[in-house]
Amino acid sequence: MPLGETLISPQRQSPNRPQSRQDAHDSAVADCMQMWDFGTHMTKQAWLRTCKRIETRLDKLNVDAVMPNAKTTSQKKQVR
Repeated sequence: MPLGETLISPQRQSPNRPQSRQDAHDSAVADCMQMWDFGTHMTKQAWLRTCKRIETRLDKLNVDAVMPNAKTTSQKKQVR
C-alpha cells in the first residue's frame, strides 16, 4: 500500500447500511489495525491498545457533538 493511503472498510463507506455504534467502533479499530507495519516501532498489541483508545475518544466526541447540552453527572452535582 503506498504511503498515505489507508484502507476503509466497506461498512464505513456505505451510508445506506445501518450500523450499530459497537459495529462502527469495531470496524474503525480493524481499519486502524490495517495500518500497522513493522515501521511503526510498536508491537501489534501496543498498536491495538492505541487504536482502541483513540476510537473510544472519538466515540465520546461524537456523542458530545450529538448531545452538546447534556450535562454530565459531575456537572449536575455542581448545580445543586
